[in-house]
Amino acid sequence: MLRLDLASADPPVFFEVSFPGQGGTVRILTGLPGKAVLAASDPAQVSAYGGPENLFVLGTDAAVRDAGSSGSDSPVPLAAASTHSSYPGADVALIGGVHGGACETAQSVMLMDSRTGKTVTTDLSAAQAPGGEPGSTGGLGVHDLWWDRKGRLFAAVEAWTCDHSRQNPRVVAAPPGLWRLEGRRWTKAEDNTMAKVRELRDGTRLVLTSGALGASGTLHEQQPKEEPRVVSSDVLDILAPPL
Repeated sequence: MLRLDLASADPPVFFEVSFPGQGGTVRILTGLPGKAVLAASDPAQVSAYGGPENLFVLGTDAAVRDAGSSGSDSPVPLAAASTHSSYPGADVALIGGVHGGACETAQSVMLMDSRTGKTVTTDLSAAQAPGGEPGSTGGLGVHDLWWDRKGRLFAAVEAWTCDHSRQNPRVVAAPPGLWRLEGRRWTKAEDNTMAKVRELRDGTRLVLTSGALGASGTLHEQQPKEEPRVVSSDVLDILAPPL
């Protein structure tokens, strides 16, 4: 592994890390001061979709803490961390999920305590489409995760039913909406066409809007108590340091 301090002119530091029982790909999912959350595939257990992955927390001393399995049959697509989470025993959020078929996808959000490696799955049942049981008769997709300055966790969630008499069996019940985690259950925050949101330490919000998931969109900057202004169009993604 390589450790680099962007605020310093010192050269990168290389160090060896040992992952027990691993022979697959290791990825950095997200980070917090003094630690990184990693996902490592195990060739002996991998499914046709590419998962599950084993989760680890890596410290600056090269010590590795086992955080268990992602429990997903595909790789973790996104993780987000907070230095001041409002949820006791949780400062990292990860997207997981399983496939019941090409349409019947059931994604979920798992919380992790980076200090202990313990994880818990949150309750997204309120976001399900009527008649669309994720993984069985419908699907649930989590397209983004982000934390605000108050340590609250938000997600862009889409739900659909599956009709295999159609060429495209996915029947979207509603466009992606913004959901907020309350305790261990998700509640609807608002309907929107936001593809991604990132909040900065000064309260500024960067909002990427898009008419279709995966397509480029328009980036807006919104200062507290002010109307948003367009920064750029044809934007694919936004990144910001963890709060």
